[in-house]
Amino acid sequence: MNAHRICCVLFITITMPSTFASFTAVLFFASTVAAEVCHLYSSTIESPCFTLLRNESGYEVREYRGEEMWTSAYVRSPSFAQAQNKGFMANFDYISGENSEGEKIPMTAPVTFRRAPDDQVGWLVSFFVPSKYPSREEVPAPKDESISIMSLGPATYAVRVFDGFATFGDFDKNEYELKKALLADGVTPVEDAENGVLWAGYDSPFVYVNRHNEVWVRVA
Repeated sequence: MNAHRICCVLFITITMPSTFASFTAVLFFASTVAAEVCHLYSSTIESPCFTLLRNESGYEVREYRGEEMWTSAYVRSPSFAQAQNKGFMANFDYISGENSEGEKIPMTAPVTFRRAPDDQVGWLVSFFVPSKYPSREEVPAPKDESISIMSLGPATYAVRVFDGFATFGDFDKNEYELKKALLADGVTPVEDAENGVLWAGYDSPFVYVNRHNEVWVRVA
């Protein structure tokens, strides 16, 4: 299957998602547009752009350019449930105006979770920074010292999708199943890479059906 970019251009600002419609890819070119604006599973919530390299049985392979920025809140706790709550709220407070500009920043998707580096205990919980901020210098600085602004860098990820209100056990099981499928296909996970495994949720807590979750495993 030919690689193709998943993106479209919309200029809509909202604060929280309500429902996620079936995904339709639309590509729009305009000389006045400074940056790509991409949407995944929603026509209104911005997500990071990627190129879909291929679909396999049970997962797909995506290439991310790595130009995108993320707000990342460190939660010093081994509990994933605490990370979901505290990490989300720290990021949400930041986009609600707890930043150097007092600016309200549009909600995006996904919210990602990854284990902190080996020398730390806890989780890093991240929000995608929307494309209205084309450079690191233009992103408002967080007031909360637990939040940093970062980039994942260019990377290729194998991605497995599942639904429901995802718990630690759900993400952990789907990570295991994805790695098992990669092994069967002769695909090597980049285990020692920074950001080697991410767990991603796309829905507001107020979405009760057809929820969308993903496990990302970085591959060579």
